[in-house]
Amino acid sequence: MKRSAELKDAIAALWSSAVEEQLAALSTLASLGIDMVDLRSAQPALTVLLAHPVIEVRLAALRIVEERADMGADVGMAVPNLLLLQHDQHPEIRELARRSLADADQRLGGVLAPHLARAE
Repeated sequence: MKRSAELKDAIAALWSSAVEEQLAALSTLASLGIDMVDLRSAQPALTVLLAHPVIEVRLAALRIVEERADMGADVGMAVPNLLLLQHDQHPEIRELARRSLADADQRLGGVLAPHLARAE
């Protein structure tokens, strides 16, 4: 029961306007993900945070999405933002977006292949 309350609190904090609260919540979600807690309920907030103006928030959200995609989880909601992040100014964000999309593409049977950017 503690894990579900922790997840619920973290998801609520993702919607905060305070960057520190968002980063703390993302850290909690990353820990819960390692423990194999189902993070599907966090996907809408994670998708929004992929477009956050603060790189640390964007990167932390992207790391969680990439980890989920790597494990074969459905990250379809995040695909539009991931496609945009392939062209982000930060190399680590571009690379994580590409890896997330490649993993999602495997799950989707290759439909994203024409939209995947080549590594620069």
